Amino acid sequence: METRKVRRRHFLNLKELIKKNRDTLVSVEEWIDHESYYNSLDKYGLISFQNTIINEKMDNTVTILDVLCFIQQFIYDSTNRCQYVEMGVGLMRTFYSMMEIMKSANLYAFDRNDMNPQIKKKIENKEKGHRKELFENKNGNKILYYKGNVYNNVHVKEFFSSIARINILFSDLHMRGYDAFVEYKNYILSKLDDKFVIVYNTKNKLLKKECILIASHIKNTRFNKKHLEISEMEIYDSMGKLSGTKITICIISSINMETLLRMIGRRGNILYNRVIIPSNVDANTIVL
Repeated sequence: METRKVRRRHFLNLKELIKKNRDTLVSVEEWIDHESYYNSLDKYGLISFQNTIINEKMDNTVTILDVLCFIQQFIYDSTNRCQYVEMGVGLMRTFYSMMEIMKSANLYAFDRNDMNPQIKKKIENKEKGHRKELFENKNGNKILYYKGNVYNNVHVKEFFSSIARINILFSDLHMRGYDAFVEYKNYILSKLDDKFVIVYNTKNKLLKKECILIASHIKNTRFNKKHLEISEMEIYDSMGKLSGTKITICIISSINMETLLRMIGRRGNILYNRVIIPSNVDANTIVL
């Protein structure tokens, strides 16, 4: 009987992955042109000095985009297309890195600005609607870009209606914080896959409390007898030491993150707090 060799998917260690991500970033010679920058609604989330250094080469310091690219390897399932959602993509440095590292996946982007034209010209446009556009790239990924306002319920509802399920969600929005739980309950909870990771940029203490509330609600409604955890770490944003800006992220996960966090912490000299959430939990008892 003829036997076939099963090809195993190669997992990149953090050092390999960071190198690949830096190669991806430098492949974009100009991250934003002058006209697009000044015509955007919020200058793509950049402050003035960042615009002057955005095209410089980053070092190998661990950043948020490296963390997300590393996590997706452990979500990968050869039988299902991995589903990645990013709210507030800005210039798309993180989103583009995920596009280049993921294969045969579905990626969904939400932002108030038009898609960065420097990224748009690198992928194939398949369909253009009023607010959303569909694309494909060389990795077999299908990409949806939605231009909308996160505080407009019609926009948010239409965006999430295009998503069948969620494996990884990264939210870089919610400056106010207090509406994150409402958005989660209305649009995200029902979409969560059994294997999921949610990452919030916790811009303030209120949003951190919302993350804890979200984690406790997931545990008590859908994962009472399954593993669920929440962790917190401070890490550089997608520009790394170029801008010197660190962000605090909360990670809510149905997969065991202990080994991943240890590797990230060791590589980047990053401290983190991790809590495994017990059954029938009271949000007030979770301390990060």
